[in-house]
Amino acid sequence: KHCPRCVLRVAHLYTQAPTMGYLPASRSRGSVVACIMAAAAMALLARAASVSASSAATMERPVVVVIGSGLAGLSASVQAHQLGARIIAVEKNKRHGGNSAKATSGINGVSTNGQSLHGVNDSVETLIEDTLKSGRGGCVPELVNVLAHNSASAVSFLESFGIELTNLCQCGGHSAKRTHREPNKPNGAPRPIGFDLISALHKHLDALPEEEFQLRTNTQVVGLLSDPLTHAIVGVSVVPADQPDAEPEGLLADAVILATGGYSWDTEGLLKEHAPSVAGLPTTNGPWATGDGVKLALEAGAATRLMEHVQVHPTGFVDPKDPEARVKFLAPEAFRGSGGILLNRKGQRFVNELGTRDVVTGSIFRHSPLNPADITVEDLALPVHEQRPVKSEAILLLTPPMVEAFGSAAFGFYAKVKGFFQEVTGPEGVAEAISAMNPNHPPVSPDVVREVLVAYGAAARGETADEFGKTVFPSVPDVGADATYFLARITPSIHYTMGGLAIDAQARVLRAEASQGVCSGEEGEAGCSEDSGDAADPNAGLKPINGLFAAGEVAGGVHGNNRLAGNSLLECTVFGRVAAASAYIYANENKPQES
Repeated sequence: KHCPRCVLRVAHLYTQAPTMGYLPASRSRGSVVACIMAAAAMALLARAASVSASSAATMERPVVVVIGSGLAGLSASVQAHQLGARIIAVEKNKRHGGNSAKATSGINGVSTNGQSLHGVNDSVETLIEDTLKSGRGGCVPELVNVLAHNSASAVSFLESFGIELTNLCQCGGHSAKRTHREPNKPNGAPRPIGFDLISALHKHLDALPEEEFQLRTNTQVVGLLSDPLTHAIVGVSVVPADQPDAEPEGLLADAVILATGGYSWDTEGLLKEHAPSVAGLPTTNGPWATGDGVKLALEAGAATRLMEHVQVHPTGFVDPKDPEARVKFLAPEAFRGSGGILLNRKGQRFVNELGTRDVVTGSIFRHSPLNPADITVEDLALPVHEQRPVKSEAILLLTPPMVEAFGSAAFGFYAKVKGFFQEVTGPEGVAEAISAMNPNHPPVSPDVVREVLVAYGAAARGETADEFGKTVFPSVPDVGADATYFLARITPSIHYTMGGLAIDAQARVLRAEASQGVCSGEEGEAGCSEDSGDAADPNAGLKPINGLFAAGEVAGGVHGNNRLAGNSLLECTVFGRVAAASAYIYANENKPQES
């Protein structure tokens, strides 16, 4: 309860001990260790607050450098300052926010005020199960436990800055409504959750005295500074972002937190090296997502994890005005969470629209390619979530009730301002529009569209089982000749990089000194528990790089091979705060003592 290090030591001894007779039959050794790790992370904030109170009068306040000003970086900055640190935040762009400012789906949370208001029956264990299932064996269990057990406090932390997170949605891969967004404005217009979260935290920090918080924008970190004797990280080297050849300036610090995001834009660098099959796809990311934090830490000897796993979001809008644009505007998960239906280029359904992102994306590749000849016999032999990327487009279909569920004003932005949607009438109009979108393919029959919508409605009413296993139907489509439909072209787009730096439950960056593999669950495999399919501890034997911490997309292992919708903002908030607490404790425990 009072000593995270002691709790972690107990976990370590537990993993090394021989089989214990008192291990509960219902809990594997790996799951117990993961729970212990979650408890340790939860104890960090209390420990850090205790350190802050005891050291405030006797020690100079430590300096923490935070690299990045998205939600992970700002959460870390707020938490570290609240504990008593002085913060220097470094941002290479002219403005703060990064990809977090573009987020639209929301943040996951269990046992929150929002769930209570809506009477949602949910549990931390279910969020853990959904995250592990989506991660397909690649998650680090201790990190998932930290994520889930701290989800309610993360939502409360954000709400404390005036953000109301009471609008809930059940996104793909979830067992309950737990993805939180803000209620729409009084006029029905949506509130941009990512932008609002960034604005609220930045407003809080910007009001602080300069000696307590500095945000240095247009500043590129070009190296980590380390102690030549201990190899601990003691600061960063920076140059103006628009003057890369300038003489570097050193910023000394008692701890450094990396919150630099992923590498979805780094086509010729990390993507080409680790995930060349997706490097040619469009992306929803901005040009700042170049993996800077990963590259900096690699030079300091850091371990990485799952660098080959890149999440391709199934629905990036194809702009009719610029269909070949590399950057795609994200079609939010909430469209499908509100009942949106996906059709292929033949006018057929082909997937459970609320499946996990990798399944929906793989199904679009397989069932709606621009060139059907791109799909080979070898492709069809693979599980659909492993489908090889090919150029593809599908159709997102909405009805007026689905638009209302999503938010009419919000829909108006995508339909009228951006021009992504086309309004048509009846199955005939749907067939005609899809045929016009695909002039080099055989025309779509209205009868096919009608049959698809009738079958979907029957499954939604519980009259038949859905062909694709869908069990949650937010809306039943009208199939009349005068029914109104809204259609948009969508294409899979690089959205998130699950890979990144190896961290532990205290958000410490780990040094590359041991195997980084994850147990596949095969009986007899080295490092696997005989009584479960839990992943072996992938952090076993890895030691932290002293003074270096990481949070957000720069780290790997939380999401495994495939991220669950809504877990990104949650990861940023939870691990941003954990990294801040760990950095503060480390800084105080390793401060030079006066002679």
